[in-house]
Amino acid sequence: LGSLRQPAKAADESAFIGAAPAMRPVFRQIAQACASAEPVLIRGETGSGKTRVAQLIRRHCPGGAAIVENVETLDASAQTDLLARIETADASFPRLLVTCGPALKEAVQRGEFRGDLYYRLQVLEVRLPPLRERIEDLPVLTDYFAGQFAPNRAVEATEAALKRLARHDWPGNVRELRNVVSYAITSGAGAPKIDAGHL
Repeated sequence: LGSLRQPAKAADESAFIGAAPAMRPVFRQIAQACASAEPVLIRGETGSGKTRVAQLIRRHCPGGAAIVENVETLDASAQTDLLARIETADASFPRLLVTCGPALKEAVQRGEFRGDLYYRLQVLEVRLPPLRERIEDLPVLTDYFAGQFAPNRAVEATEAALKRLARHDWPGNVRELRNVVSYAITSGAGAPKIDAGHL
């Protein structure tokens, strides 16, 4: 099963930055998952930080765990294989931390994903909100990424830049914001602030 892997520690912790109301249940769900040994389904849009959450839970959970990424992309044969592994698992089988897009349950209803596998994996769930539901976190996330790309300079975003960022709907979520800040730092060519013209 090619998507079953045990990744290295992640350096980017941007999925856990901010205090928007939409993130409060996420932090509670992560804490519950870290304290448990049950499978976890981590649901969210592309770029919302699902892999980062899985890696965090893996580092802090009791016992070994493996991450299965984008479980909705498994074909019928791989789904059957994964279910069989779960059902015949012994003590050496790792805990599963599974990432998926926001519409996995709908895929079950359409018959595109096995319902029995879905309910085996969805014992605990972490739902990551898209960036457009946590716009309050844009300034701190922008500062965080600016610090990554210009670690020797204190680069800040201007009010005009933040207003422009807030008007965007962010289909690529936090990953897209990271790329936008990287571009802005480069296009600013050493400027002490990220302005709207740099975006």
